[in-house]
Amino acid sequence: MKEKAEREDKKKRSRRKERRKAPTEASRSFCENGTEQNHLPIPREEMGAARTDADTPLGFFLPSPSQERTGAARERRRAIFCGTILSVSLAVALGILFFVALTESPYGAAEDTAAPNTDLTDAMEEQPSEKIVFVRQYDTNAGALSTPELYALCAPSAVSVVVSNATSSGVGSGFILTSNGYIATANHVIEGMETVTVVMADGTRYAARPIAGNALTDLALLKIDADGLPTVTFGKSGELLTGERVVAIGTPAAAEYAGSLCSGEISFAQRQVVIYEDGTGVPKKKLWLIQTDALVNHGNSGCPLFDEYGRVVGMITMKLGDRYAGIGFAIPIDGARAILEAMMRGEELTDGLLASVGVPAPRLGVTGEAAQLDGVWGVRVLGFASNESSAARTLRVGDMILQIDDTAITSFSDIREAILKKNPSDSVAVTVLRGAQRLTFEVVLEK
Repeated sequence: MKEKAEREDKKKRSRRKERRKAPTEASRSFCENGTEQNHLPIPREEMGAARTDADTPLGFFLPSPSQERTGAARERRRAIFCGTILSVSLAVALGILFFVALTESPYGAAEDTAAPNTDLTDAMEEQPSEKIVFVRQYDTNAGALSTPELYALCAPSAVSVVVSNATSSGVGSGFILTSNGYIATANHVIEGMETVTVVMADGTRYAARPIAGNALTDLALLKIDADGLPTVTFGKSGELLTGERVVAIGTPAAAEYAGSLCSGEISFAQRQVVIYEDGTGVPKKKLWLIQTDALVNHGNSGCPLFDEYGRVVGMITMKLGDRYAGIGFAIPIDGARAILEAMMRGEELTDGLLASVGVPAPRLGVTGEAAQLDGVWGVRVLGFASNESSAARTLRVGDMILQIDDTAITSFSDIREAILKKNPSDSVAVTVLRGAQRLTFEVVLEK
């Protein structure tokens, strides 16, 4: 019996060896025949199982036939099948829900494909909002006019002022204050002139006579014999804001350019400007003016500056040199109106009335030179503008001025800087070196 069992076992091992050898030889014959396959052929007994698995909808998930012989394999197959069905069902359900949400959401529509950043929106809503409140709230619905509307409204009240004398002639601008013929212009336009002619917007010419003029404020008043004239409407220059739109209507360069409009903005609502003596560099006066970037030129002096509601808020007086553009200045109408009305009434122009526009530049009242004494720099006093001045009563010729208030003095420009902060009749503390003594005196400034 034992020998018989050994023979049977030997036959089984021989048959298994033959089966393992057959695929290798078959694969070798396939390659030698030139086929494109480079894999091992499937044994005949396994091809049926493979076809059966492929015919099954989910056959590629199923175990091999050898595994199917056990109950565990069948259970595993059932579990895989059920899990697969559940996964597919869940994926289909999620796809349907996503499609519905996409079609119903306002952010998924074709005309708006970008959804808002809700986190950023919430963060912006949480931040406190701030609002700048001006002295006068800007309101475009309060009657602001377009530039053509401003010109149509304001141009009839703007005039040209043609002047001449025995040696020269020129042109300036002005505007009508009253319907019976009072005209405002710049004082430097008519100063020293023998004949003055006012030309209206329609070309009508009137001989004009000067009523009054003031060099400090550069304001002058003319009178023509006429009635029923179109007049300006007065605004309030004290309410102007930097950045507001303005227009000027005048006569730049020559009479043939009468009625020219230039527009711009308020560059600075109240600018202090120092005017110097021609050729000397000595301060002459201090003015408080409206700075504008409206492109004014020679001949615009005296022309009205209108706000966007058609109200005159200033009178052009000058620009900053010929080398610069867009830096013009106008006299604020609040001060100018009070001065012009005083001129109409024939009243004296007091310092207090004029101070709303300008004041004379303060002066120390000494002449001198920069000097050095024992290594110390200062300004040596050489003389006085008047023997009755405060400086003449307290200082002496030969004193070395070292300091005025808190400003160290080494040149006349230092003196100018120190006293321009003041007004005439103000007092300053002047420290001098007199011999070996360092002394301080109170000096009243002059105009």
